[in-house]
Amino acid sequence: VVALGQATGSSEDASAPNPALQKIERARALAAVHQLQPAAVELENVRASVNDVTLRNVATLMLLGIYLEDGNYSRSQSLLEEAYQARGAQKDESIRTYFAAAGQTINGIRSHLARYRSYGINPSDTNLPAEANTDLDRVRGLLERIIVQAQDISKEAGRSYDALALLEDVLGIRLQLARNDEDHARWQTEYLTAREKM
Repeated sequence: VVALGQATGSSEDASAPNPALQKIERARALAAVHQLQPAAVELENVRASVNDVTLRNVATLMLLGIYLEDGNYSRSQSLLEEAYQARGAQKDESIRTYFAAAGQTINGIRSHLARYRSYGINPSDTNLPAEANTDLDRVRGLLERIIVQAQDISKEAGRSYDALALLEDVLGIRLQLARNDEDHARWQTEYLTAREKM
């Protein structure tokens, strides 16, 4: 008779909890209660310790959302760059990972901009406090990097439609964040050009 909680042979291996999955679940809970730094640490540990591509991708996508929520644009951009570079070397699976990372980034930016609106702030207002202007400039920079990446991918065979859809989406957001009339005119032209290509 086996005591409760005991297992024998290979069933022990099958029923043993995966430490990486446990960290991901803990990170999810920490992020839900807005403990973003501890959640990020858990996920960075998963990324550093696992060879499983799927688990690394899950951790990366969650990290993108957490870092964007925390306003850590430099780390968000480096994760996005990593996915973009991997897609050049590995092709099929990694291009899907890149599009998922870009989508997660866009969703994070939309949530970030929604926070402005929830406080009654129009992100396109030209008379915002310096802190808001600095933050929005960093958002613009991240959007512009995705635009460059999408333009590059649109030149690759078999990927142009997905890349153009991404490009149209990002340009639409960037257009909403125009600094002035000249900036608005520039991004509107790019947006309309992308729509025409679609």
